[in-house]
Amino acid sequence: MYPRRLFTLASLCPQDAALADIGSDHGLLPRQLWQQGFPHALYATELSTSSVQQLKTNLADLPVNVYQADGLVGLPKAVKTVVIAGMGGRLITNLLSAQPNTLSEVDTLILGPQRDQAFVRWWLKDHGWTITQEAFVYEHEQPYAFIVANRGAMALTPYTAEFGPLLIANPNPDFLTWMHHEITIGKTILLKNDNQLKRERLEWMAHYVKHHHPA
Repeated sequence: MYPRRLFTLASLCPQDAALADIGSDHGLLPRQLWQQGFPHALYATELSTSSVQQLKTNLADLPVNVYQADGLVGLPKAVKTVVIAGMGGRLITNLLSAQPNTLSEVDTLILGPQRDQAFVRWWLKDHGWTITQEAFVYEHEQPYAFIVANRGAMALTPYTAEFGPLLIANPNPDFLTWMHHEITIGKTILLKNDNQLKRERLEWMAHYVKHHHPA
């Protein structure tokens, strides 16, 4: 069975232009999009030769264009939506920064950083992108945050950068469950190593959860 986060990621993909899944791994996203009737060209990339060959094998029964690339290198001009998920946030921003001319032709970014999410959101703000949609899945005790960005300006604070401005404004049950889990971990950490910044973060989270999900 496909993980729930895959269906969430697929639901965020716009249907208006060609899409490239950068670092597609096993090709689950383009397969899911094709099964949903995605109406435009689909591209999937991997970095190593062996990974590309495996990806081609996995998608051999589908009309998905598979090619070898480092990030956005060689991105087809038809592609207006770029998906980069399942990587660290700093690697994601490095891939985006490495090809500014190519990125300038892209309309939508769909990012799924596994860590350093605040770093990604600050990068988007500093490079002329605004977050237009966010989603959150808490699956097998692992958090998965997804960010959709388009061109535009936005404001961020340290907390909206860390947790997501739209997730904070419209939390789903998964987000609140994860928050509860983070508060429990944070209390344990503070008992061992008291730290003012960690304490302030914990107090903010506890106030937020109480306000949005009263006990």
